[in-house]
Amino acid sequence: MDKLRLAIVGCGGMGHRHLYGLAELHRAGLSRFELVGACDPVQDNAESLAQQASDLLGVRPTVVSNMAGLEALDVQAVDIT
Repeated sequence: MDKLRLAIVGCGGMGHRHLYGLAELHRAGLSRFELVGACDPVQDNAESLAQQASDLLGVRPTVVSNMAGLEALDVQAVDIT
């Protein structure tokens, strides 16, 4: 089954909590998602989430600062926090 290309929008504390949930699914072999984007107007938040994703999932999502930036990533689903 193909995985849905997912972006997390809002990469502060709640975005990190959602990432931890994705990591649990990944560890259990139940993930249906490929995290491809981290979107936040605060660059440090998005960079932090991207680095954490790299550590937890083994893949670093692309960092963007607005929704328009997600278009180039061919995102199929968003997790808005």
